[in-house]
Amino acid sequence: RLKSKSARLEFLQIHKKALKEFLDGGFVPKQYKHLVPKKDNDKSINLNLQDKTFYTVKDALEKAYEFAVDRKLAESTLNDYRYAKDHFFKYIGESNLYEDINKVTKSTINGFLNSIQKEGKIRDRNKKKSSLSSLFTFMSSNLGIIETNFIKSEITVIPNKPEKNTAFSPSEVDAIFKLAKEKDEWLYHYLAHVYLGFFRSIEVSKIQVSHIFIDQKMIRSDTKTYKFHKQIPNILIERFYSCLLYTSDA
Repeated sequence: RLKSKSARLEFLQIHKKALKEFLDGGFVPKQYKHLVPKKDNDKSINLNLQDKTFYTVKDALEKAYEFAVDRKLAESTLNDYRYAKDHFFKYIGESNLYEDINKVTKSTINGFLNSIQKEGKIRDRNKKKSSLSSLFTFMSSNLGIIETNFIKSEITVIPNKPEKNTAFSPSEVDAIFKLAKEKDEWLYHYLAHVYLGFFRSIEVSKIQVSHIFIDQKMIRSDTKTYKFHKQIPNILIERFYSCLLYTSDA
């Protein structure tokens, strides 16, 4: 017995697909046979449905995602695939999750991407397009679920020119640092690392005491791909690090 709504919908969609193939092949239910004129060369119909595999939208995209996981792609890439997949599922609605994957057309994908673009998220729209295209490539080239990846060939990326940031004037910079020092000293030092030490904001957030080598004027910086050391400018040592008290084994 099928207990969940999604399982029942999937079951009905599979039987709907099978029935359509029987009818398209010439099958006529007994109660309607008297309405069909007989033919002398009438032959029995032999449809081998075992040779055809029916993939729902949900199953196909989940299999493509699992294939990406098995390839051990970067975690950030897998997250992008998962977000795009789940967002698309939400867009088409639960009842359409169990339709044939081949019913997903260029119009379907464009509708999904346009719904994102209407919110002013062109970058997010292009990112979701790229992620879905990768999943459709897996389905066509690696899994044999669909014939071609029409997203890659028929749907374009929308140019997105980000607005350039206007630099603060020297007087504005002085005012910002003065206010930060008065209101929040840690924010002041944080800004000093970014402005004076050319640290990225994420690098400042990840600094630990064990990463500081004051004698060498170096800080170890950890990124997703590798670890490296950055030099501490003298002005930061004078304004911040010389005021700290810590032991080398801290």
